[in-house]
Amino acid sequence: MFASLGLEKYIGLFLSHEIDLMAFSSMTEKDLAELGVNAFGPRRKMLLAIAELKKRANHFLPAPGAERKTSSSTANSACSPRDKW
Repeated sequence: MFASLGLEKYIGLFLSHEIDLMAFSSMTEKDLAELGVNAFGPRRKMLLAIAELKKRANHFLPAPGAERKTSSSTANSACSPRDKW
């Protein structure tokens, strides 16, 4: 994801703080600044990506009362953490 935004240099920062996509999707502008994303442009791109992640997550929420099924997929387990960013 970061590569498509031109933010590859921040991948190591997020990995060193053990921030995965779930944690990333809940970050605020203040969180990003505290983490060390001080430049306005990259921080804004990240906030837009977070908003898009939230939008996509809400799109796939089940309707109220709908049965939620889970699956045990191991497809993502073969990817390294760096590949997910």
